[in-house]
Amino acid sequence: MEMGESLVSAYFKYVQNIRIVARNVPFHQGQGEIDLIAIDPASHRVILCEVTTHIDGMLYGAGYDDTRDKVRDKLLRARDYAEAQFPGWKHEFQQWAPVVRPAMATRLAELEHELFQFHGMNVSMVINGRYAERVDELRRLAAQTLSATDEPAFRVLQILEHLRRD
Repeated sequence: MEMGESLVSAYFKYVQNIRIVARNVPFHQGQGEIDLIAIDPASHRVILCEVTTHIDGMLYGAGYDDTRDKVRDKLLRARDYAEAQFPGWKHEFQQWAPVVRPAMATRLAELEHELFQFHGMNVSMVINGRYAERVDELRRLAAQTLSATDEPAFRVLQILEHLRRD
């Protein structure tokens, strides 16, 4: 299990109250997979997420431009999947990463704008501070709950938030 994906899944389940979350969903024709899909049938909304848990800085391939291009490709494939599997629903796309260096963050912000401008996609880059804010929301919730959970990352947060030091 990828702990970054478990954190993101917990965020949708326990903070956003979206109970249907699927991980590692394969594309048709063997084109890879979507890391996480949060499905909210009540509002006909689906959120497709790429989760990159590189704690030393998000990077694929030969550098920042290669990384941006790979993220673009993944998000465009996610759009195709959403249109095929959830026609008529509201589609949202997110890239989650806890550590993104400034030069990469700039490229991701430009990509976010590009995907909206040229493809009409609702894309959010949940990186650095935004990522930390969402994990902090999970931590606050973990401090208030005691019952077991089906998300290992959330259970670890519960344990850490309830440690006794006496």
